[in-house]
Amino acid sequence: MNIRFITPTLHGVLDYGAALGLIVFPFLLSLSNQSELVHWFSVIAGVGLITYSLLTDYKFSVKGVLSYKMHLVLDSLASAAFVALAFLHNGTAFTFGYCLIMAGGVIAVIGLSGRDEDSSFAGTTVSSNSAT
Repeated sequence: MNIRFITPTLHGVLDYGAALGLIVFPFLLSLSNQSELVHWFSVIAGVGLITYSLLTDYKFSVKGVLSYKMHLVLDSLASAAFVALAFLHNGTAFTFGYCLIMAGGVIAVIGLSGRDEDSSFAGTTVSSNSAT
């Protein structure tokens, strides 16, 4: 069974949604009242995600200068940075949880992302080679 059902195209859609969330949530949740560092780290991470998504070689990019594999590496680094921030900042339990939730979301998407457009929701792939 293939659990990697998120295709690069779907991953791209999720990237832009996540980036919007990373930018908007700190303002909606008033994170700056609890940790300026977490607030601005999230906003900057969202802008960064938009930037490297626009440069990734997948459907919703402007210029495919980064491979999809490199994009996943950058996602991994962003997740690791959120985990590190959770433990290193002097914020509240809420901002600690926010960082871990953001990191966990990225880890989940990476783990469920297929490496090509042939990934399927059913966990099987359709072969173009058929015996007739």
